[in-house]
Amino acid sequence: MSIRKLFFLLLLLLGAFLIVKFDLVTMAKIRVSNMIYGNEMRGIDGFRIVAEVPNPEVERDGLTRRSIRESLITPLAKAGVKNLSDELWNKTPGRPRFKPFNRLIGKATTSTWSAST
Repeated sequence: MSIRKLFFLLLLLLGAFLIVKFDLVTMAKIRVSNMIYGNEMRGIDGFRIVAEVPNPEVERDGLTRRSIRESLITPLAKAGVKNLSDELWNKTPGRPRFKPFNRLIGKATTSTWSAST
């Protein structure tokens, strides 16, 4: 193997290591998506925060959509995310929604459930 090929292989391995180590692919994806969607996001005043309970058994035990939604609104409001009322949301173009993924943790035997997002 010539010195030139060995040097090229070494550079290729170093480049692959740096890309993986510093997660450069993800950073590039984020920058591209910000360039594409950045102006659209600036025009949104707030979101309609939607919570869903995947299991009807959980609602019967007392963990309702409303209680999950209210527990989400407070920390999001502190972070600067505005929750739109139904009336304002219906007037907003595109009707932006924020629908977090909820994991329900609990035991059906004790009727104790907690939601985490």
